[in-house]
Amino acid sequence: MMKLLVENGDDLWHLRHLIQSGDIVSAVTWRRDERSTDMVRAEKVERRRMYLGLEVEEVEYADFSDRLRILGLIREGPDDVPRGAHHTLNVEVGGDVRIRKVRWHRFELERIDDAVKATRRPAVLIVCIDDETAVFAAVRQIGVEKLSEILGPGSMKGVDKPPKGIKEAWYQEMTEELARVGAADLPLIIVGPGFTRTDLLDYVRAHRSDLVARAATEGTGQAGMVGVREAIRRGMVSRVVEGARVELETEMVEEVLASIGRGDHRSIYGPNEVRGAIRAGAAETLLVSDDVVREGPVVELLDEADNIGTRVLIVSTSHEAGERLSRLGGLAALCRYPYDPRDS
Repeated sequence: MMKLLVENGDDLWHLRHLIQSGDIVSAVTWRRDERSTDMVRAEKVERRRMYLGLEVEEVEYADFSDRLRILGLIREGPDDVPRGAHHTLNVEVGGDVRIRKVRWHRFELERIDDAVKATRRPAVLIVCIDDETAVFAAVRQIGVEKLSEILGPGSMKGVDKPPKGIKEAWYQEMTEELARVGAADLPLIIVGPGFTRTDLLDYVRAHRSDLVARAATEGTGQAGMVGVREAIRRGMVSRVVEGARVELETEMVEEVLASIGRGDHRSIYGPNEVRGAIRAGAAETLLVSDDVVREGPVVELLDEADNIGTRVLIVSTSHEAGERLSRLGGLAALCRYPYDPRDS
């Protein structure tokens, strides 16, 4: 049994992939009492708050939704609630669930571990800049933290003409700050009013392109932390984070397809072929589309992958790469070495 607290929308997305048919999921919920009367039909009364455990039949979640619906049969709860009756748990941000499985797969535990770590590390870096100041902020799942602020030439009040080269020195100082806060390893959004944001992006691209390889820029009406919050409120961070996840999944699927096109046997697809690669120890990374991950044969395949330490990546079918993997049968593997199933 594992108890999980839902802290944000990403946690709901993770739960959607963790919870499978047959799991027992428990949470606080509301249910109508149906008490028999002298009449043939039951008399419906007010809804009652209770703690129920369901044997899961189906999980429903729409991308970017704020609610996860878990449908199933009641297996645990108050004595007066009929066992085997259908019920739906609505899980929202701020709630918690308990999940009991026959077996926890390694990739499922890794997903939980990654979600927990993500609450502490920055998801996105934001630089909000105008000609007076540049504010550096880290957006984490637990909130926004101002990291630093560097004053620009526009802050030099009462100076008719700023010293020569001061603007380039300012850009260089900001480039060094981007390196210090780890911009090379994170998505970066440069925002602010005016064109200083695009000038900064051009400068960093020319001098340290690795720091802005995952950078985007967009205008805001305000500078400083007000501009940072405006960017978050307008959904810029959500788009970038979702894009980063899609980028990883797309990269892996494209690698599979490219290998198939080359015919170099460094990737394999199809249930029997993938199973053979796993049993031969050739499969390094197993790609599974989320529309087949709950199927019985796939669960058995995941068990085998767990046993030999094969990395598992669940690919969402909400984007094009996931749909392409689904058309391959929903299963593919990248191999450690050229593997031809005909030689097995």
